[in-house]
Amino acid sequence: MSKIEGKIASIRKQPEHIRMRWVWGCVTVSMALIFIIWILSLRVSLREDILESSGGISDISNRFSETFNKEGEPSLTEVIEDSKDAIDETRAVGEVLQGAEDSDNLGGALDSILGTSPSENNTTSIESTEDTPLR
Repeated sequence: MSKIEGKIASIRKQPEHIRMRWVWGCVTVSMALIFIIWILSLRVSLREDILESSGGISDISNRFSETFNKEGEPSLTEVIEDSKDAIDETRAVGEVLQGAEDSDNLGGALDSILGTSPSENNTTSIESTEDTPLR
């Protein structure tokens, strides 16, 4: 029997919590090796890209600008402003609903949020169906 087979046999005889330590230790070591290989290959790949581009950093900057600053797409400032507007609208709706909850007038609050008047709503009252069997 080789050393590895002997070690595996001795680990198999151990309690489960010891075997799980071995499993997680092996997983950690394996993932560390994969991560190191990935980092090294990434460094080589990036080095080749930089050497191929004659413009160096300015060329990379231009490619970045071309990729992310497409015409017709909103700028970061516009996206932030739209997000702020959406947050303000959400807060306003929350305040209206909280006020309606406090005054037990949820229907009126929903009308004010939706911008409708009660006469525009075609709501019908729901009749009790306790005596009526379901079909």
